[in-house]
Amino acid sequence: EYMGAIVLTTEMVSAFEPEVEVVVVGNRHYRRVVGTKYTQINSAVPPPEQFVAEELGSGELDDANDGVCVFGGVQQDDEDEVIAYERDDEQLNIVERDGQFTLTFPLPSQYFRFLIGAHGATRKEIEKEHKISLKIPNVDSKEQTIVIRGNDRLSILSAKKQIDEIVAKSTKKIPFTHFISIPVTDPSIREAVISWQKNSLERFQSVAGFEKSIMNKPEHLHLTILMLRLLTEEQLERAKRLLTQIRTGILQVLSHQPLTLQLKAVNVMDCDPQTANVLYAEVDVGSDLRLQDLGEFVIKRFREHGFVSPDIDPNVRFHATIANTKYRERDALEPAKPQKADGRNNSKQQRSRITFDATAIINAYQSHSFGSFQVKELLLSRRGEYDANGYYRTDAKIEL
Repeated sequence: EYMGAIVLTTEMVSAFEPEVEVVVVGNRHYRRVVGTKYTQINSAVPPPEQFVAEELGSGELDDANDGVCVFGGVQQDDEDEVIAYERDDEQLNIVERDGQFTLTFPLPSQYFRFLIGAHGATRKEIEKEHKISLKIPNVDSKEQTIVIRGNDRLSILSAKKQIDEIVAKSTKKIPFTHFISIPVTDPSIREAVISWQKNSLERFQSVAGFEKSIMNKPEHLHLTILMLRLLTEEQLERAKRLLTQIRTGILQVLSHQPLTLQLKAVNVMDCDPQTANVLYAEVDVGSDLRLQDLGEFVIKRFREHGFVSPDIDPNVRFHATIANTKYRERDALEPAKPQKADGRNNSKQQRSRITFDATAIINAYQSHSFGSFQVKELLLSRRGEYDANGYYRTDAKIEL
């Protein structure tokens, strides 16, 4: 036995024919021996206990014991039943009462639809596979608590592992809720954008799909640094605190000097300008690298605190969107309805993404200038919600 775990070495040779039950916990398999015909070959090895939990197929070796497989976390309860679990799961508050085990844990409601599945199929599959009952609130409920009940700890743990895997896989399917941006509020820039929109619509009115409804509202102009999924009030409060805390570091990145940016030239976000969806104004910083350094610093800090994926590209493609086909015909639609608790929109009407040929447009405005402005603040704002001034509703800001 090594630090409370069963240790098997290549010198410990034994032969027995077990009757086993395999339990899956995440990507690991645990075999519980329920009966044994045992023949001892090495007398130094004691006979196995009545029940043994053995980890299969992981191939993991303990670094401190080369050649020795360590099956960690094996415990034996009062009823001589051995339960194998990973050390991280020791923090789970599994409550036992009258032979029934219960695990209650918080989960943002945006994940509920993925756990329920079509017509409840996913929940039924989890319950059947792990022999547990799974309580999930309605997707429109304000309650954000999942309850797993079962007859043994292993069933609870294996169900929790599967839920964790579903949550991890489905996260990218949940829309972003917030973003950190540099707002473009300079009146001269906004007037220049309005002038460009009017001029380009008159000049290229023959371009199919290039029309007024796809134009971005000037009061929405901004440079995005980072997109975020803040699904709970606790996550939002953490993000607000973090933005405030990193202000000193941002000022150091900027060398405590003003940062002035110029918006010039019109370009297309898509690879093929003949099937364009998004036009944007480029950000010209000349030889000043502080804007890119600012973006990388913010992303790094939010990544360190678990708000973004570790593999996110810190090289921000700064731009100010001036036209987007996702806005098409928005004026003819009803005002955007609030999102459901699961992150979906109540409206079933889909906005058309009819592309347009932007080749002539970007060629005509490749030297166009919208003017310059000074970066004065960073905002943490909500997507799809607006304040009285027309900008996105802001939850936190830092002045620079």
